[in-house]
Amino acid sequence: MAGVEQGEFAIEVVWQNVSPVLSEEICAFWEREGALPNPDLAARRVQQVLAVCRENASGDIVGVSTAVKMPVPRLLNNVVYYYRHFVAARCRQKHIGTDLVRTSRQYLNQRFVSGEDTSAKGFFTVTESPILQKARRQGVSPAGTFMGVNEKGEHLRIAWFDGAKFKD
Repeated sequence: MAGVEQGEFAIEVVWQNVSPVLSEEICAFWEREGALPNPDLAARRVQQVLAVCRENASGDIVGVSTAVKMPVPRLLNNVVYYYRHFVAARCRQKHIGTDLVRTSRQYLNQRFVSGEDTSAKGFFTVTESPILQKARRQGVSPAGTFMGVNEKGEHLRIAWFDGAKFKD
């Protein structure tokens, strides 16, 4: 799965294949949007980039998703991907976040099902945006199944990969 064209936007999966030029472009996007203004944090996070969404007309990056493996003690220490995405403010009503989640989940699920990488059993998300918390009220969404809230009131979701089995 190299990419997904969706009308005025195109999503490209770049997992573990981020060139230095793309790395600079992503860091500039995060800085311009105020997502990761700390250059050191951006330089570390860019190593976790999973997919990039570009506006077809301009070629500009308007969304980025990242994932990093982590054990989750409250989920029997199963290893999952901690998944994040960020969308440019001017494009937030265009469903890019949902498209990034869907594309990212399909890609990681395919790697799991094929046996290419079975070390992570699914992915875990935290919805920080109060606007998205109000908009996403369904128990199951492309971002996963609602599990509750953390101490900040942010929504927690888990999406298990097809055929995933829990550790004892």
